[in-house]
Amino acid sequence: GSTCFIHAVLGSLGYSLPSLLPHLLPYQTPQGTFYLFAIPPQEVEILKAGGPAQEQFLQRFGPRILDVAGSVDPVMNAAIFTYLVTQQWPSPALCEYLVRVTQQEQVLTHPLVEQNPSLWPYTLSRAYAQGATCLEPAKALLQPRLLQQQHPDGSWGSVLDTALATSSLLYFGYTGEALDRAIQPLLAQQQPDGSWPRAVWKTMEDPAWVGSEEVSTGYVLEALGRYLQLRASTDQQAGARLDEGGDLSRGG
Repeated sequence: GSTCFIHAVLGSLGYSLPSLLPHLLPYQTPQGTFYLFAIPPQEVEILKAGGPAQEQFLQRFGPRILDVAGSVDPVMNAAIFTYLVTQQWPSPALCEYLVRVTQQEQVLTHPLVEQNPSLWPYTLSRAYAQGATCLEPAKALLQPRLLQQQHPDGSWGSVLDTALATSSLLYFGYTGEALDRAIQPLLAQQQPDGSWPRAVWKTMEDPAWVGSEEVSTGYVLEALGRYLQLRASTDQQAGARLDEGGDLSRGG
């Protein structure tokens, strides 16, 4: 999942990279999903059955990895789906799975999503922005929920969750005033050295947690960059209408 995420980001920045498809597709299950641990689906059944193969696996990776070998992680699958979309590789079954877990709210108990609720709409919205219109039913649920969860000060709580929520709305194609309200708390939290404060990305064993200024700053810059692109486009449209003698109060 992380490899696909990084690959998709670098590709969007114009880097030419070898395709991951030959390495990725052998791990896709008949249901269209991918297991959390990179094992071909047919081998998972062999491992679960016990015997010498399971013993060797346990010696190498331990029982915890065996327990998750056949599990399906929605956040990881969403990252993989985004990559498949960028490669124009159709995966309708995987898209149906992502819509289903959104509608059934199964993903809300995911450790990463519990900590940063905007992570799930962010992950799906990136695929939607790449042309995955099959996610429209998920967008219809997630975008209104984001708008309802926005705090009076324009944030979604932490600086990290606010950045994720802002980018989600932008990737979904939203252009309303909630974006202007969201930008203010992001700008207000910038630190003297130009970074943004660290926020909890993932909790570990209490009280340990993962997060850093670098993670927060990266996601905030993404949100601010997308916002500036939107406003620049809006200003150009307004300028064009003004040049034509039009009414600036009209929508674009």
